[in-house]
Order: sequence, then structure tokens, then C-alpha cells
Amino acid sequence: MYKIKIVKEVEPLKWDNELIKSDYSTFFQSAEYLFSESRDERFPIFIYIVDENERIRGQLGLIIRNPINLYSSVIFRKFGKILSKLGSKGIWVSGPIIHTIDERERTEILRKIIESLDSIAREYNLILIDGYSPPQDLLIDKNYLGEFRKNNYHVEEFVTLATNLDKNIEELWNNVTKKSRGDVKRAEKRNIRVKTLEEYSEVIDYFKLGKEWAETKGIKMINLTERAQKYWNYYKTGIEKIFLAYDGDELISGLRLGCFNGIAYTHEVLNSYSRPTNLGGTLLTWWALKWAKDFGLRIYDFSGGLAPPKNSIDKKYHEQWDSLFSYKKKWGGSEFPYYHLIKIQKKRSHKILRALGRLDWSYRNYKKRRRARPIKSINDDEEIEKVFRIE
Repeated sequence: MYKIKIVKEVEPLKWDNELIKSDYSTFFQSAEYLFSESRDERFPIFIYIVDENERIRGQLGLIIRNPINLYSSVIFRKFGKILSKLGSKGIWVSGPIIHTIDERERTEILRKIIESLDSIAREYNLILIDGYSPPQDLLIDKNYLGEFRKNNYHVEEFVTLATNLDKNIEELWNNVTKKSRGDVKRAEKRNIRVKTLEEYSEVIDYFKLGKEWAETKGIKMINLTERAQKYWNYYKTGIEKIFLAYDGDELISGLRLGCFNGIAYTHEVLNSYSRPTNLGGTLLTWWALKWAKDFGLRIYDFSGGLAPPKNSIDKKYHEQWDSLFSYKKKWGGSEFPYYHLIKIQKKRSHKILRALGRLDWSYRNYKKRRRARPIKSINDDEEIEKVFRIE
């Protein structure tokens, strides 16, 4: 009944027009975003599932990329060409998109999508397939996840925080915690200025802020000018917005917001370490929420992370995720589950990469500890210098 079509090129407008027939499609599945991710050893693949009348019933866009992470150390990246011989990775975010609410049809379409992923894995020598389901797809259930499990996918539960923007602005403000409302007011009293990114020179400044953030994590960013120019061309499509916070003439924070199909998604927040107290990110979050409301969007997704484990005393989990969720929960969003879906195709290659990745992480952590940062006041908010981008 259903056929698979796998292509490297699509007409962005046609692909996107099909996506928005589903109310849970986000910018991560837009053609513009997927093409923007294309660079050396990194390119998009588009999957269509069509019926006997050639109507599109399912979609999934994913990125095929080199196994080396963008944020790996320079030393590790030097071995990129050698390690790429082990295979590649297939990654998607916020998919698949299935254009029916009929449970039987959804299952059949999902099976075809999983079949197509296996075909892509063989063709592109994938070490693993790594995907995240759409947080706003409320029809995902145990049967849906069971289809992935039957095909040897490991399923992890994640949770995101999102708010419905049909509330009036006073209600949105009152749902923010008292502490965060106070921080927004403190930022305004300090005359921290917020603006929307509008010029290429501001893209350069934003990428420099990202470089500064990366260096505090022991990461050296490369090809910034080239990446900034490419991002500027993508930015002009309107799929994303960047809001900037200035203290005087100094850029202290930036917030990157994905905007598609009525859904706003906090893609990235960057804060400068140049000052011990930085309220720019807090002010920008409230600014972005208001902007999304005024722009007529339906949902604001603050993004999320790994769901709390059943073992509430899991120290490693709390060290990694508590401060992040603590910050996000201050904005009044409701929790929505979504799922991390992983299938290891080549176990030996995956073990090698994981072992090398741990060495790389240890090296970056060492570099991170050596970089001095301003002392943080005990009265300040928890650190929110986290990148929400999924790599």
C-alpha cells in the first residue's frame, strides 16, 4: 500500500508545505534547516512515504555526518578522515512526521520509515542511527515505540517544557517564578538592551560569543567566518530568530529560536563569562517568549533533556541535568515526553568511537578547568550557559 522514496534533493517549499499539514512539525524537519546543516562530510537525506495515489503520508529528514562531533577537540578532529573510515552517523530531530491519526495507518507508515532507515544505513555505512521524536506528537504510545524496539532500537525517555501561547501576556508573566520575574526587572534596571539580530556583522558577533563559550568548555571552534556566512544566508529564510542582549556596547548573551509551523523552539542560549553576574539570558528568554506571542505562534518550547531516572538518587544524572531543568521550569511550561531512538549498526566501530570520545571529553574537561572564569555571586541564578542544540 505504501512506497518509500529516498532523495538527496527536494524543493524546500514543497517539502515544507507537506510538513505543516501536521501540527507537530518543527523547524528541525524543515528543508531550510536540513540544507543549512550540509557541509564537508555532512549532508541531508529526505524520506517520503507515499500511498498508491502518490500522496505523501510520511516524512523524515535526517543528516548523514562524519562520526566526529562538531565540538570535539582539535586534536581529535585531526583524526577525522581516519575515523570516518569506520562509518558515518545518521541523525534526525523531531521526526518522523506521519500524516494521519488512524492508528493502523500510522503503524504501517512508521514501519516503512524504519525500513527506509535500514536501507540508508546499508547504503551510507552507518555506525549508528540516532533520532528524537517530535515532542508535540501526542499520539506516540507504547505500540509506536514498540515498532522501534522490535527493530533493535534502544529507547530513552526525554522530557521537554512547553507553554501554550493562547494565554494572555499577563498569564504568561504570572506563570514565571517570582525569582525570574525579579531577575528580568533587575536586568531592565541595569539598562541591558535587547534587539533582534538584523545584520551580518551581528552574526559575526554572535559567533564570536559562541567561540568564547566553547573555549570555556575546552573546545576550539574553527572556520567561524565561513560558518557565519553560511548561517547568515540560512537566517534570511526566517526559519530562525536570534535575540541579542547588550550591556552597554558589549554583547553579553544571545538566544537562538527556531520558528516554524506555529512552534517556537529554544535552540541555543549563549552567555558571556566576561562578568560574574549576567542576566542577559534571563531577559532574552522572557523577550523571546513575548516575541513568539506577539508574532502569533502557537507553542513555545523551552527545550528539555533526559527524563529523571526512577532511581531518584542517581548522582550523575542530577549533576548533569538538575540546573538545566531548574532554569527551564521557571518559565511556567508544562512537561511533554519525547523519545531518543538509537540503533547501533556496527558495534565494534561504535565501541572504538565511544572509547576515543571519552578520551576527548577528558582532554576538553582538562582544558575547561584551566580556563579562569569570573567568580559568581551566590545570589545569582543558576548557570544557564548551556547549548540546547542537539548534535
